[in-house]
Amino acid sequence: MNRREMLMGTAGGAATLLAMNSAIAKDDDDDDKHDHAHGKHDHCAEDCAACAGECLRCADHCLMEVAAGDKAHAECLKACLDCAEVCTLCATVMSRRGPYAKQIAKLCAEICDLCAVQCEKFKDDEHCAECAKVCRHCAEECREAIAA
Repeated sequence: MNRREMLMGTAGGAATLLAMNSAIAKDDDDDDKHDHAHGKHDHCAEDCAACAGECLRCADHCLMEVAAGDKAHAECLKACLDCAEVCTLCATVMSRRGPYAKQIAKLCAEICDLCAVQCEKFKDDEHCAECAKVCRHCAEECREAIAA
């Protein structure tokens, strides 16, 4: 390798280091913004996981109601199963900050709202009432994560 190649290599390396230092300095300035966004993503992931669990509990309850002859719970059962599935996906993607996190969180918020509507049809049913409450909270957390 001649001196010119070495200098060009060194200059390229220095330019790369300079660019990296500049990016690190910018990251330091944006830390608060990123910490806030990461915190919102973490809350969303946690609430989605909790919502998935609550939806599965409600689905189990609705399954028992349907099995006992109360066919009115059939749509709630389906909504809870779908919601649990989407919440699980959202929790996973939010946890790793996947490239489609915002799109999935938007879908999750919509599905949670729809599940809550189904559950709210059974106002006197404590399982459905709790599921609706958790779904509404999860939808709100998803919207906050999208905005962050």
